[in-house]
Amino acid sequence: MMSTSTITSLLSHLYYMIANFKSPHFSGLSKAYDDEPLKFMVSQRKPNTVFLRQQKTEDHRELYAIDSDAGFGEPSNTVLLKMGKYMEKMFTTDADYFNDHFVLDLATNKPRIDMTEAMIDELRDEDYFRYMMVGKMFLRSQIDCRGEDENGNPIVFELKTRATAPLRYDISNYIDFLDYNIIKCKGRHSSFEREFFDLVRGGFLKYIMQMKIGRMQGAAIAYHNTQKVYGFEYIKLEEMENRVFGCS
Repeated sequence: MMSTSTITSLLSHLYYMIANFKSPHFSGLSKAYDDEPLKFMVSQRKPNTVFLRQQKTEDHRELYAIDSDAGFGEPSNTVLLKMGKYMEKMFTTDADYFNDHFVLDLATNKPRIDMTEAMIDELRDEDYFRYMMVGKMFLRSQIDCRGEDENGNPIVFELKTRATAPLRYDISNYIDFLDYNIIKCKGRHSSFEREFFDLVRGGFLKYIMQMKIGRMQGAAIAYHNTQKVYGFEYIKLEEMENRVFGCS
């Protein structure tokens, strides 16, 4: 048993070993990136540890849990994790419903509508999953959205919220970087190109693995700074695979 993020961090390191830390592909970027490091981020390549714990079952089966190792301190990206859940709900529900159920009233510090246990259970039941069996390993991936491709065929896709570069680099002090804005398409800073460059180096490999488990066709990415959404970009799975592996 494991979370998707835990197993993808392990699978990433297996890929690095199999590919001998081969760099991803950066074709099409502007000259501003000629002197930038064209390889996976250090934060992705650094050693990763997990705990393997045997679970007790009534029928005495051999069942194990793989738990991530957060170290001795609190996870530094808690803000982004909570923002991600909050923003996903904001993007996928009606505006009035979201404001009534999830936005706190400044006077009472509570939502406008009192949430009953039944309503909370209903919200939990809105999570959808797809599963994959690999030998004796059982994998699960959450499905965020569904739609249609350009030919009208049904697809399912991931919804990702992506904080701007300075916030991710120093998330513990993210408030100091709220004045950083995305204002152009290309360029080394303050651009969508910067965010795409970082996705190739530090996001696509894990995204690919999550989408493979959930049999998803792509990801809709929302760029933000925790206060403002700068835009959305839909990136197909094939594009991510071409960037990371060199082919789909």
